[in-house]
Amino acid sequence: MVMFPSYEESLTDSLNAFQKHVFEAVQNMVDVQTVDNVNTEASHVEVVHSGNKTELCIFLSAKTSDAFINLYVSIEEIILFLSGWHEHFLSTEKSINETIAAASGLIEKYLKGDIKIVEIRSNDKPYKWLLYEWNINNWIWKSTSSVLCIFSFFGKKAKSDLVFAIRR
Repeated sequence: MVMFPSYEESLTDSLNAFQKHVFEAVQNMVDVQTVDNVNTEASHVEVVHSGNKTELCIFLSAKTSDAFINLYVSIEEIILFLSGWHEHFLSTEKSINETIAAASGLIEKYLKGDIKIVEIRSNDKPYKWLLYEWNINNWIWKSTSSVLCIFSFFGKKAKSDLVFAIRR
């Protein structure tokens, strides 16, 4: 099982049990999707050390579009980015397995094309992302994330669909 061409086993030696569990779950899930959807040559893993903290960073690129999946895993939190949209998953709020299942469930749906991200821009700068999930025969809005920035209310607004797998 080789998901990342630059991945070395020693890379994960400094991770805690939660981070290793997240890494294994993502690797196992993505291996199933790799053939059709994930560009393994452009995807990679990094372990970042800052003081006494270690963070696992997983970067996945799509084969068919500019869509991306980034995971930042600290000691007890996962921050998941799906092409700009993001959510925080704290392992202290749920069990470790529930936290990982929630994050990996979104990744799996995104890889299958059951989730799409709509990006909102002002003056050609993205500032808001809407997550939609496919339900029977239409897209249902589920969540919004945005960045704290000053943008022009009077600037030219635009929407663009960032759909990982154009399925619908």
